[in-house]
Amino acid sequence: MCIDALIKMFNSSDWGNVSEVITAVATISLAACAIVGLSTWKERSRAEFKRDFINELIDTTHEFATLILPAIQRMEFANIAIDSIAEAEPQRAKEKMQIFIDRGGERENHELVSILEKAKPSYTRLLSLMTKGQTYSLDNYNQCYEACNIIQSVYSNISNFASIISYKGNSWSTPAQKKMLKNAEELAAINYGKIVSEADTNILA
Repeated sequence: MCIDALIKMFNSSDWGNVSEVITAVATISLAACAIVGLSTWKERSRAEFKRDFINELIDTTHEFATLILPAIQRMEFANIAIDSIAEAEPQRAKEKMQIFIDRGGERENHELVSILEKAKPSYTRLLSLMTKGQTYSLDNYNQCYEACNIIQSVYSNISNFASIISYKGNSWSTPAQKKMLKNAEELAAINYGKIVSEADTNILA
């Protein structure tokens, strides 16, 4: 009886509807498989993208740290020179920053600016990656961001120092000018090498 019903269905005008149903079911099945496959691909791509981003951020940070190293070394020498002035001329210890600028500030500015220009593309790329990373859902990214922010601040501080020491022949008599001298002293005394080393370690943590 069942066989007769099937034969009747196949021979009837309803066969077209059955064919449409089968086609629809097949289409839905294919679509479901495609969605699952696409979701898996997206998850894999997202994981690979995050890994590639972190690798690029780390590589850029290391590159910048390498390029900024000569400037850090010059800052260390500058700090030694500034303190040496105070030791050699204790009666003018309070003027040590001004004396340093008058005697060699222009030359030191030129050397620092030259190094900073070479590091600038890497510095700019680091800032861009730091901003981009905030748009992704990355584990412990805040710690990584803070470490990168500390490293990039080295560029800003050295740039500010270079700018201040370029004012050769300045009277340094106004409150604003005296504040600049004090700021330059503080910038020169920072241990940039230690800062970059510790921050670099935190990025990898």
